[in-house]
This record gives sequence, C-alpha cells and structure tokens, in this order.
Amino acid sequence: MSKTAQKLLDEIERFCVKHEMSATTFGKLAVNDGHLVHELRDGLDLRSSRHDRIRDFMVSYRPLGQRRRAESRTAA
Repeated sequence: MSKTAQKLLDEIERFCVKHEMSATTFGKLAVNDGHLVHELRDGLDLRSSRHDRIRDFMVSYRPLGQRRRAESRTAA
C-alpha cells in the first residue's frame, strides 16, 4: 500500500471512530461503495479524484443532529 493510501485509510478510520460510523456506511456515503474501506485495507490504491471525493465528504460531513439544528436556524 502506498503511503498516500495508508494516510487516507488512517484518516477514514479516525473519522469513523469519531462519528461512530461503520466502514461500510462510510464508503456508501462518501463514494457509493460499501467495500471501499475494506479494499483500502487490502491494499487498493485509488485515483486522486477518488481521494478528493473522500476528503471532500469528510470535510463537509455533518451528523444528522447538526444538520437539523442548522436547518432550524435558517428557517427561523
């Protein structure tokens, strides 16, 4: 596994722990691929465009409770 892929996998695993999210759910939400994290663990290297999509997902992700609070503030 490349250092880049390992770094991304480490970031994903920290993200999943922080948000109490399964690896399968993460993959489905991030790139519509429930096998993503398992394949990364098995050594899959990704294209840079996929890295970007995954990182964009992690940066913009808001748990459901935070989204509801934000929506209620804008509606008021």
